[in-house]
Amino acid sequence: MSNLQLRALTAVVLGAFTLWLTYIGGVGFTLLMVAMGAAIFYEWTQLAAKRLNKIGVIIGWFVMAGIAAMLILDEQALFIIAVLLAASLILAIFTFKNSSGWLAGGLLYAGFPMIAL
Repeated sequence: MSNLQLRALTAVVLGAFTLWLTYIGGVGFTLLMVAMGAAIFYEWTQLAAKRLNKIGVIIGWFVMAGIAAMLILDEQALFIIAVLLAASLILAIFTFKNSSGWLAGGLLYAGFPMIAL
C-alpha cells in the first residue's frame, strides 16, 4: 500500500468517526474537540519550539487542560473565553521577551476552535 493510499484510507476512517461523533454530540464530541485543540497546540509548540521557553509551554499545557476540563464540565462559553484571553494575556506579558508572543498566539489559535465547536 502506498503512502497516498494509506493517507486516503485513514482520512475515510477518521472522517466517518468524526461525523459519527458529531451526529451523536455530547461528551464524545467534546472529547473530540479537546483532542483537536491539543493536537493544534502541540503542532504550534513544535513549529515554534526554538522561540518558546519550556516553562511557558508547560504553563500553556496547563491552561489547555483547564479549558478542556471546563468544556467537559459544560461551563459557560463566555467564562471559558475569558479564562483563555486572560491566560493568553498573562503568557504574552511574561514570555514576550523570549518568544515575542508566539506562545500566547498559539494558545489562542488552539483554544478558540476548541471552545467554538
